[in-house]
Amino acid sequence: MGNTGSGEEVLEEVVMQLGPDMVQMIKEVLHKDVEPAIDADMSDDGRKNGKFQFTKLDLGSQKPRWSNVRVQKSKDQGRRIVIDFDFEYLGDCDMEVRILGCTSGVSTVTIMGRARVILSPIIKRMPLVGGMQFQFLHLPVIGYQFDGLADLADLPGVKSRIRKSLEKKLSKKIVYPHRASLSLSDHSDAQLVHTLPVAGVLGVRLGVEDLPSKGGVRKLFKQGDPDVYCKVRLGGIEKVTKVVKNCTSADWEEWFEFPIEILTGHCLEVQLWDEDSLSRDDFLGQVVVKLDEENVPDDCVTYNLEHHPLKKTKHDIQGKVNVHLREA
Repeated sequence: MGNTGSGEEVLEEVVMQLGPDMVQMIKEVLHKDVEPAIDADMSDDGRKNGKFQFTKLDLGSQKPRWSNVRVQKSKDQGRRIVIDFDFEYLGDCDMEVRILGCTSGVSTVTIMGRARVILSPIIKRMPLVGGMQFQFLHLPVIGYQFDGLADLADLPGVKSRIRKSLEKKLSKKIVYPHRASLSLSDHSDAQLVHTLPVAGVLGVRLGVEDLPSKGGVRKLFKQGDPDVYCKVRLGGIEKVTKVVKNCTSADWEEWFEFPIEILTGHCLEVQLWDEDSLSRDDFLGQVVVKLDEENVPDDCVTYNLEHHPLKKTKHDIQGKVNVHLREA
């Protein structure tokens, strides 16, 4: 795709220069981390036992695409370049996996999400940049399709376990505050190459109101309202509130704190759930709050609950979330 700005030109150069190293790093993550994690998650006792294995791993030659590029301003100007962009990978990979003793090809792998590249530190000798960091600002959306084992892969629990294990491992590897990093010079400070200093802490306090009543038999015993709790996530960091029983409105006094390097570009994700002791918890809706360090509201802001594209709900989405933010 064509490049129209300095940020896109830098990204083009990064892909050209670091593509082979990034491919090798992804292969190592898949083999050394993802494969044993999925294998253990598919086992009843949590041990590696050969139920899942990559038998062929060729990531192909298709380069990722990017759009909506933004060069972030840094408080430490001149020492680093920070670029945010929408990342999209439509893979032409040639992969095979062995699942429960049967081999299948993997096709149409897609990865989409908001990503960040940090070039740090800027140095006075070639290659002018001491290192590169890459991370997703939130958990990316991953799609894949099995060839030849669709029925097996769609068995209850199999595909879900693979997806959840993959997401969990990615969160710990390349979703903020975690990152993949490469050193490009022997003359650079390793701390500046592999990390970014924490600039502050974002505090979050939550409340909910106007939630729908569940009704049914529980209502006869005055237990027809949801047992509410929230999951709040920034990047790969997730916090969970306490459960408030049988209510359509709730307010949590606790403040959740998230370390911040550069606040602008991040999104705060709040998911609302109804705890169910006899079955899976019910999803009640979500809000996504875009964050900007130049415009952190002093007062509580109310957001309407919305649907999640990948989560089902038993009831109509209804209600509001009150979000109070503070910086420290």
